[in-house]
Amino acid sequence: LTGTLGLSIEKKLLSVDRSIMSDQKALSELFRSYKIRNILHLASPTKTFEKGGTNQEYRYGIFETTMNLFDVFVNAGGIKFGYVSSAHVYGEKGGESTLKESDKCKPISDYAKWKLETEVELEARAKRNGIQVLVMRPFSIFGNGMRTHFLAGRLETESKSGRFSPISYALDYRDFSTPREVTTRMIRVMESQSEDIFITLNICSGVAQTVKDKVLSYYSD
Repeated sequence: LTGTLGLSIEKKLLSVDRSIMSDQKALSELFRSYKIRNILHLASPTKTFEKGGTNQEYRYGIFETTMNLFDVFVNAGGIKFGYVSSAHVYGEKGGESTLKESDKCKPISDYAKWKLETEVELEARAKRNGIQVLVMRPFSIFGNGMRTHFLAGRLETESKSGRFSPISYALDYRDFSTPREVTTRMIRVMESQSEDIFITLNICSGVAQTVKDKVLSYYSD
């Protein structure tokens, strides 16, 4: 739980280090020792302003490690598996209208492609094993402590030097939430009760705002 979202979770949780994500024996011992029945999977490589990932890196870092974690979780007697996907699975979107979970997905990047592939495979394995899977798709996360992320990190750094470089997609509408707002909603989802074996939920504020307006309001001080 050392990433942007993990550090924003207020509740006391058992942290599973990313370094053992592919070690089935270590994971199995950990899950059985602590009798873990519910898990919220946050770990995932992300694209930063400086460097993007490759298709193979995303396949391993997103798809393969998640499947490995899920299989060990099932064998350890797990009940509820929360997976943090991304609104990037929807692809490009124009206008101010908000997206719905029923909207068609058209991923336009390798990152989004493997997020969606992971969702599809998790649904199949959830139904096959009788494990409840909750897929959560966060939208634009923007706030303090995000220096490694594309927009917020760059602007936070630049604001301290009193300058801003041109902002791409400045007039695009986005649904912005802070890391704390996103993780608070995710915990509520994990604590909710439902009989459905597979659920997909957008994690967002439901309010559209242009990138330009958000940046200006955030750094107005």
